[in-house]
Amino acid sequence: PVISILGDNFIDESLLKLLSNDGELKLIPEVVIEHIQTRGKFNIREDPDNFDYVYELSDIAILAGKKFKKKRNKANSVLKTLSDRLTTKKTSIIDIKTKIQLEKIIDKWARNSKQTDEELKLENKAIDNLFESASQLNLLVTIMAIDNEPVAFSINEILDSQYAICHFEKAIPVHEQIYTVIAKQAAQDLREMGCTYVNWEQDLGLAGLRKSKRA
Repeated sequence: PVISILGDNFIDESLLKLLSNDGELKLIPEVVIEHIQTRGKFNIREDPDNFDYVYELSDIAILAGKKFKKKRNKANSVLKTLSDRLTTKKTSIIDIKTKIQLEKIIDKWARNSKQTDEELKLENKAIDNLFESASQLNLLVTIMAIDNEPVAFSINEILDSQYAICHFEKAIPVHEQIYTVIAKQAAQDLREMGCTYVNWEQDLGLAGLRKSKRA
């Protein structure tokens, strides 16, 4: 179990009480740290593995300007190579047909993944949990196919009028830049739903995830 805290009232007293029982707290949001009155009493350490990656959807969807030239070229290379064969669809419901399509991509992705068996097991468990809760969440699923065969997907949850969170994004290595394209398409779909920002969640200290999220 992980003990955390959220709020802005009686922070020092609350932290001392929790620490007396557990000794260490994790995943403490910045708003809590900002309201500590006596920081010298606490050993506060940043945890880069659990930093959130929050992006403006317009940046990912459009890839405009010099800053995004490399990503724009990557996306264009995919579209140039596969444009006639590439199709996308979006849905807010994970029905049986959609679940089968997603599972096909997940299975093929896992075969090419460099993750350990234990990491893949945990990943599959997390995805299964999402599928089980899908009907209770405000999801937007973007699926990309080549010759009608699913090759990539992005599963996002719309949290409110501005924010979305990307829970999973997977792709089969049909092209080395396929992730750039699925992320771009998902961002466009989320903007159409009125969202402004997307949280790509933590990298958990995994080198591959950190590289892709910071690229």
